Amino acid sequence: MSKFNTVWVTGTPRTGSMWTTNVIREIYSTKQFALHPQEQLQNNSDWLNLFKDCAIADTDANNRYILKIHTLLNPNLPKSRFVVNTRNPYDICASFFDFMKCDLDRAIEVALNHRAVMEHYKSFKTGLLFVVKYEDLELDAINSILALSEFVECKISKDTARKISAKYDKRSVKKLIERTESEIQRKIIQKEHVHDKMVVERADGSFRSFDLDTGFQSGHISRRKCGEWRNTFSQKQITTVINALDDFAAGMGYMSER
Repeated sequence: MSKFNTVWVTGTPRTGSMWTTNVIREIYSTKQFALHPQEQLQNNSDWLNLFKDCAIADTDANNRYILKIHTLLNPNLPKSRFVVNTRNPYDICASFFDFMKCDLDRAIEVALNHRAVMEHYKSFKTGLLFVVKYEDLELDAINSILALSEFVECKISKDTARKISAKYDKRSVKKLIERTESEIQRKIIQKEHVHDKMVVERADGSFRSFDLDTGFQSGHISRRKCGEWRNTFSQKQITTVINALDDFAAGMGYMSER
């Protein structure tokens, strides 16, 4: 058994990192590893502090830390391996725009920043980094899960990967989110205390539910499939997005939208 005990799930928002985080946790659960944190965190500083205060000094071989963060990380972090998700910049832009309820310029900025994120992580040493393509989560999730299990040194069977895939497919996650939203609504109606960690404020002042076990939030799951980004925008916005992102997307190997 190697000495690493921490798997960082990192990269650009809206590329599937929440799915990846939960899948890795599920992989380790099949072998009875103790998972940290037990409840999902919301702030980058909380994830970093957990690593600094607990993971680095932890010598228990049964403990595994699965830490999700969007901050660029140092490749020399001790006891660490890194998983980064990648996605078509057009789909990143549409997903961020929908999820965050932000203005278009901000969504484009996040999509364009994906280039710097991927360049940063491509420099990591072989064996320390695993790249998950978002498109594979829709088309080949089972094999993606099997590959992840080998990377985190917790190999599972294809049947187990199939069960994990079903647990975290879009339909199942959507139901989970609906249960969380219903529970929050019930507490409000009955005038019970709603833990502040169960809600996240959007840029427009509205709120999303936050499932403490998985980190999935209201709006995490959309009806769009890969490539259906145009459905999010007006024709004028589509033109703006294409002018901003097309060269970058084509450079990543995705089809030009011009």
